[in-house]
Amino acid sequence: MYYNIAQRVLTDVLGRNYELVSDYTEQVQKNLNSEAKIGLTAQVPELNQDRIDGLVNRLASEESFDDVRWLLEEPVVNFTQSIIDDSIQKNAEFQHKSGLQPEIVRKSAYHCCEWCQEVQGTYKYPRVPKDIYRRHQRCRCTVDYDPKSGKVQNVWSKAWSKSDKSDKIEARKNIGIQSEVSQVRKLALQIGITSNPITKSLKKLTEEEIIQAISGGDKTKGSCSSLAFAYIGNKAGYTVLDFRGGKSCVFFGSIDKINMIGSLPGVKMHVAKNTNDFKAVKELLEKAENGKEYYLATGRHAAIIRKNDNLVEYLELQSKFVNGFKPFDDTVLKKRFKAKKSHAVRGHKYDVDSYLIDANSLKDNPEFHNILSFLNTAESKQMKGITGHEK
Repeated sequence: MYYNIAQRVLTDVLGRNYELVSDYTEQVQKNLNSEAKIGLTAQVPELNQDRIDGLVNRLASEESFDDVRWLLEEPVVNFTQSIIDDSIQKNAEFQHKSGLQPEIVRKSAYHCCEWCQEVQGTYKYPRVPKDIYRRHQRCRCTVDYDPKSGKVQNVWSKAWSKSDKSDKIEARKNIGIQSEVSQVRKLALQIGITSNPITKSLKKLTEEEIIQAISGGDKTKGSCSSLAFAYIGNKAGYTVLDFRGGKSCVFFGSIDKINMIGSLPGVKMHVAKNTNDFKAVKELLEKAENGKEYYLATGRHAAIIRKNDNLVEYLELQSKFVNGFKPFDDTVLKKRFKAKKSHAVRGHKYDVDSYLIDANSLKDNPEFHNILSFLNTAESKQMKGITGHEK
């Protein structure tokens, strides 16, 4: 068959298949995300042009059409199925990067073959075999995609079934109720902050090693709040870097987001309302326990604080010279935190909120770990250095 004929026929037909199937999978994913209250955009896979080109080349390699007629049967079916596979893979990857924990389950049908037997199993994304989506001709194995929202999707049939109710009940015993996305994460996704999932540290770092790894002269507009959260993530055993700047920096420094994070299920937070920041902090410190670390936000600054033998220290992470725990007193509160003794407009005083969040309660919270993905930054992209300074 002439190459140009094969190209025109297959490109049009398979291109149309792609349009129909990808539109369908996108709509299905939108409906499922809506039902699961996930609030994520449905992802659409790209057209696999390389696969089309391969079929065109094979079809054009024989002079007689009868010798390649079979290419318009099972290979075309497999191509169409691959659009669904790619859709599942792309949405699973996107939801994982957004902090969800989808599972991929492959089941062998009728002990199909040794290869299928080896690849079958349940895997938490992204730790899945690279061949989990593949099928040989006339394979009838199934692959289910579970976004952990109470529904399970079959990769190839697109049939959905309710997960076992007892599994759902058991999952909701977890403090973070992992099947639900917090308002914080939803807002981060809505404004387009890139998610960079955190990973477990290869070794347990000392406090000094953590401080050295995450601190530095701040070249952003002010990453005090997100740095404090990053410190807590590292104390939980994860590798979390910050100094991302931009929308992420603004997001984690806003009072309403701090309040939302402190209001996560299981997180212990104290809020003091006062026109005088010094009085508010005094009230909060009375609630702090010896030997524990806290996230403190007051005035125009946020930092980790701790109380040992009733002596309070705060953690400096934005200095280009010396970072670490330093004495905390009214002078620091005034100069470093920019605390005020009175908040007023045209002589009328008003109350402002100061926050104290138990670091341990955040450290153990699965949803907080997910939220950290929106500040986590590649080491090479950190906006810190000798030209930066405390903010």
